[in-house]
Amino acid sequence: MYTNGVKTHTLQLLFVAILLAGLSIVSFFIFSPFLIPVVLGIIFAIVLYPLYLRSMKYFGKHESFVALIMVIVSAVFLVVPLVLIGLQILTDASDLYISLVQGGGKESSVAYAIQKFGTQINPLVPGAQMFFFQLSQNLTVYVQNLLTWIIDNIGAALTGVSSILLYFFIFFVSLYYFLKDGLHLKQALMELSPLETIDEERIFKRFSLAVNSVIKGNFATALLHGITATIGFSLFGVHSAVLWGTVAAFASLIPPLSAAIVLVPVVAFLYITGSVAQAVGLFFWGALIIGIIDNIIKPVLMGRSMELHPLAVMVSILGGMIFFGPVGVLLGPLTLSLLLTFSSTYSHLANPAKNFLQSKSLE
Repeated sequence: MYTNGVKTHTLQLLFVAILLAGLSIVSFFIFSPFLIPVVLGIIFAIVLYPLYLRSMKYFGKHESFVALIMVIVSAVFLVVPLVLIGLQILTDASDLYISLVQGGGKESSVAYAIQKFGTQINPLVPGAQMFFFQLSQNLTVYVQNLLTWIIDNIGAALTGVSSILLYFFIFFVSLYYFLKDGLHLKQALMELSPLETIDEERIFKRFSLAVNSVIKGNFATALLHGITATIGFSLFGVHSAVLWGTVAAFASLIPPLSAAIVLVPVVAFLYITGSVAQAVGLFFWGALIIGIIDNIIKPVLMGRSMELHPLAVMVSILGGMIFFGPVGVLLGPLTLSLLLTFSSTYSHLANPAKNFLQSKSLE
C-alpha cells in the first residue's frame, strides 16, 4: 500500500509538473509582447516605493489614492519630457543630416574642422593633411549613418502612436498595482519559493540595491550629464544642442567613456573653427559640471548600492541594448545584477558557514 501510494504521489507530481510547464510556456508567449513594460513597472515601483510609503503617512491608509497620484505625477514627469525631447532630437538630427549632405564644405562643418587641423600640423607631421582629409570623409559617412538610424527609429516611434500608447498604458497600470499591492505580491512569491525566509529576504534586498544602483546611480547621473551638457552646448553656441546632449547622456552610461567623449571633440571643434572664447568656456563648464556630478552628486544618489565592475557594466549595457533594444540600458545591468544575486544565494546555500558574516552584514 505504501509503495503504491508513493508511486501514485509521484505520478501526480509528474502530471502536475507537465501541466505547469506547458501552461508556463503558453503564459510566457501571452505575456511576452508586454513583458518589457511590466518589468519596467516593477523597476520603477521599487525605486518609488520608499516615497510611496512616506506619502502614506500623510494620506492615511488610502493605498489606491496614493498609488494613483504617484502614477499621475510619474506620467507628467516622464511622458511629456520624452515626447518633447524626442521631437527636438528628430529636428536636430534632420537638420544636421541635411547640413552634412548638402553643406559638407561649409566652414562650420566637422569635416572642415578636421581638414583644417590636418593642414595646420602638416608641416610638423608630413602626410597629416591627407590622413585627416580621409578621416573627415569617413567620419562624415559614419555620422550620416548614425543620424539616419536616429531619424528612422525616433520617427517610427513617434508615428507609431497606438503601440506607444499601449506600452505606456501597460507600464503605468503595472506601476500602479506594483505600488499598491507590491508587499502582497512579495509575500505571495515568498510563499511559493522553497528557499528559507532569510535567503528570500537577501534576494529581495540585493535586487532592490541593484535597481537603486542602476536607476539612481547610473541612470540619474547620465540624465544629469545630458542636461548639463545640453545647457553648456546652448550657452556656448553649439548647434543641435539637444541631440549632442542626448549623445553625452548615453555615453556617460558607459563607464570608460563618460560625457567627456562628446564634450572634448566639441571643444576642439569650437577652437579649430575660431570660436576660442566659446571653446574655453565650454571646457571649464564641462570640467566643473562633470567633476561635481561624478564626485559629489553620484555618490549621494547611489548611497549603499550593489557595485558592478565598470567592464561588466559596459558590456551589459551594450549587450542589453542589442538584445532588449533601448530599454536594455536599464535591463542589461539589472539582469547581470540579478545573476550575481542568485549566484551569491547559491554560494550561501552551498557554504552556509563560509557566508555567515556576509549574510549578517546584509541584515
